[in-house]
Amino acid sequence: MRSLSNVNFLRERVRIQEEVYSRDRKTAFFTTIGLGIFLVIITAVFSYRLYLSKKLDDTKLSLASAENVIRKDAPQIIAYTTVNDRIGLVQTVETARKQRWEAIAYFYSISPPGVSIKSVDLSTQDKTIQLVVSVPSIFSLQDVLNTYESNQIQDRGYTLEFGALSRGKTGSYDISVILHMNTKKT
Repeated sequence: MRSLSNVNFLRERVRIQEEVYSRDRKTAFFTTIGLGIFLVIITAVFSYRLYLSKKLDDTKLSLASAENVIRKDAPQIIAYTTVNDRIGLVQTVETARKQRWEAIAYFYSISPPGVSIKSVDLSTQDKTIQLVVSVPSIFSLQDVLNTYESNQIQDRGYTLEFGALSRGKTGSYDISVILHMNTKKT
C-alpha cells in the first residue's frame, strides 16, 4: 500500500486554486482597465456634448439678438433702401437730362447765324429729342441741312432724322429734326 504521505491532494488543490486566482486577477485587471477607458471615453463624449450644447445655446441667443436688432432697424433699412433707389433714379434722370441739354446746346452752337430753335420735345423712353428749327431763308435752310448732315454730328454719337418742312407767311422755314442720342463719343 502506498503511503498517504505520497499523495498530496492538498498541494494539488492549492496549486489549481492559485492558477485560477492568478487568471482571475489578470481578468479583473484587464476588465478594470477596459472599464476605466470606457468611463473616460463616456466622460469625454458627455463633456463634449455639454460643450456643444452650450455653444449651440450661445449661437441661438446671438442669432435671436441679431434678429431683434434687424427687426428693430427694418423700417430704417427699408427707408434707406427706398431713398437710395430714389437717388439712383434721380441721378439717372439727371444724367439723361444733362445729356439732352448738352445735345441741344451743341446743336444751337453749330447752327448758322439767324437760326433759332423754336421748340424742343424730349422723349425719355426712346432717348430722342425733337427740335423744330426756324430758319429765316432758303439759303439758311441749306446751310442748316449741310451742317446737320456733316460727319461731326455722327462723330459725337448723334443720329438725325429730318421730318416735316413748312414755310411761314414771312418766308421763314420750319423744319422738324429728330435727334437720336446714341452713345456719345468724346
